[in-house]
Amino acid sequence: MNKIINTDNVKKFIKNEAGICPICGSAELEISSMSPEDNSVYYDWFCDKCEACGKEWYDVTFSTHGHVVKENGEEVKNDEGY
Repeated sequence: MNKIINTDNVKKFIKNEAGICPICGSAELEISSMSPEDNSVYYDWFCDKCEACGKEWYDVTFSTHGHVVKENGEEVKNDEGY
């Protein structure tokens, strides 16, 4: 049996941008430390203006190797100087 959901009172995001509350549009967010999950990371956030809370998700993609050190202690830099 399918459950019927009443969507009359469901709020829609007014913004879907990093660092902005999706409910009220404020940039006054308290952000927690980063938490990894699979190939993503997220931050828990709390809005000081409207008191909404949630998670802000980011996809993680490889960008470069950096600060590579050989067994003999020699550092090897990439083209960007890392």
